[in-house]
Parts: sequence; C-alpha cells; structure tokens
Amino acid sequence: MSESEPRRQLRMRNHDLSQLPMPEVPSGYTLRNWQAGDEVALAGLLGEAFAPSVWTAERVLETLPWCEGIRSESIFILLGPGGDVAGTATAWDNPKWPQDGYLHYVAVSSAHRGRNLGTVVSLAALDYMRSRGRRRAVIETDDFRLAALETYFRLGFVPIADDAEMVERWRSVCRALGREEMCGPLEESVDKQSKRRKR
Repeated sequence: MSESEPRRQLRMRNHDLSQLPMPEVPSGYTLRNWQAGDEVALAGLLGEAFAPSVWTAERVLETLPWCEGIRSESIFILLGPGGDVAGTATAWDNPKWPQDGYLHYVAVSSAHRGRNLGTVVSLAALDYMRSRGRRRAVIETDDFRLAALETYFRLGFVPIADDAEMVERWRSVCRALGREEMCGPLEESVDKQSKRRKR
C-alpha cells in the first residue's frame, strides 16, 4: 500500500440475521425513520462520530436519503428524551456486497453513550434488512473504533480477512478486546486461500 492510498477498513460479517433479537428502545427514547429536516442534526452527529471528516446538511442529503440503495425507511434515527438525535444507523443495499445487507453510518452522540444505543440502532437496521429477505450483513469500520467493534462482535459479526496483513490487524484488535479466539479461524482461512493461489 502506498502512502497516498487510504488504509483499508476492517470488514465483518453476520452470517445469520435470523438469530438477532428485535431492538429494545430504552425508556424516554424514540426510534423512527428519516424525516425531512433531519439532515441538520445528523450532520452534527456524524461530524462528531467520524471526525475529522466534515459533515454538512448538504453532504448528509447527498450521502443518505438520495443515495442509490438507501431509502428513507432504511435510515433509523434514535431521539433522546429531549428530542435531540441520540443515534443513527442505516441499512444499505451496497452494490459492492450484492449478497449481503450493509450496516452503514452507525453513530451515537457522546451525550448519550454508555446506554447501549449503538446496539439499538444497529439492531433496527439489521431487522430492516431481515424483513427484506437478507440473510447476512456486512460492515466496514476502523481498527481504533474498539467500542463499536465490541458492539458488532456482540451482535454476531465475525472478522473477514483475505491476507496476512488483515489477520495481523485483527489480531491486534482482538487482543485489545480480549477476543483472541476469533483470530484462529482467520489464519486458517488465509492459509487455505494462499495454498489455492499456489496451485
């Protein structure tokens, strides 16, 4: 990888969405779908969650409700007791992953963290995928988002790795989260792929 190329994100897959529970919304919170006007609050939330990336209302509109494969009903908004946007997650029919649903833009406001809200919004999006006939889902994220990665592990997602570099990155993540047992299958998978390439 050259210095000019962005680092590949980590990838995870849930192989069986049928095993997931329905989201349980905490008392005082409200879960709903996208509504016109949400772009301003979402710009603030996504800007906080994905800094230093800059989000504006215009970028939200270009990226979410009008993006191919995303519908207003596939964008989930969690409102806090005061009516502020506490969290969000989107179910995307990503053309890069035609056989899977794609969990996208999962974010929780710092003012509402520690209440398991990432799980709530993720389950809402995953249930939407399930209702549309999806059996599996994938997500891409970054190595340093350990809290989010732990959430995805608890939701049944497992690491995907296609080379030794990815295995090593996952080994570091799993060590930090106390989930070292997840790396064994990855190493076996990459080893098998390597042997097939040499034939």
